[in-house]
Amino acid sequence: MLKSIRKSIVISSITALLLISGQSAFAADSPTFFYTLQQLLSRFHLNLLAAGVEVDVQL
Repeated sequence: MLKSIRKSIVISSITALLLISGQSAFAADSPTFFYTLQQLLSRFHLNLLAAGVEVDVQL
């Protein structure tokens, strides 16, 4: 139960981050897209750690 909740939180969070980044799928080959995504993901990860949520990051 807890694993599925974590998984859905991670999936919805990544989806939200993609929307927030304002980049379209067509710009996915742009280095700026990946840099922006990396920055957002690392900031989000730090926010989760600050909130006391245990996160297992696998890229």
